[in-house]
Amino acid sequence: MAPHGLGGNATADRTFVVTGADSGLGRAVAERLNGSVITCGIGNELDVRADLPTQVGRRSLIADVSRLSNGRIDGIVAAAGIGVVRPSTVSLNHFGTIAVLNGLRDCLSASDSAAAAIVSSSGSRFSDARSQTGK
Repeated sequence: MAPHGLGGNATADRTFVVTGADSGLGRAVAERLNGSVITCGIGNELDVRADLPTQVGRRSLIADVSRLSNGRIDGIVAAAGIGVVRPSTVSLNHFGTIAVLNGLRDCLSASDSAAAAIVSSSGSRFSDARSQTGK
């Protein structure tokens, strides 16, 4: 968990969670937030390493974030996702996101002004799925 630099002094004492922080938009957000940022993803250089398409990974992330945050988070950016059409896309992009948000609800409730942002992947677009399968 490391302090970062966007958002001014108003967020300096706040704790944020970013999923998908090992690449793309998740990494960019994590690098720019001011306050303590708990980075989550599948990479080795993160605060929490968890594979969100699986229930075990989801439970692990929730337990680790709850412990690292001392039971209070002020914001979450759920940016973990994949953009290819396969069964794990729904397991991660939809079910993983919902499970993490539900699992961290008590930590968010402990904040006086919690916020959550969800990033969606283009991999869940039905028109892309049909064009890739030829149907």
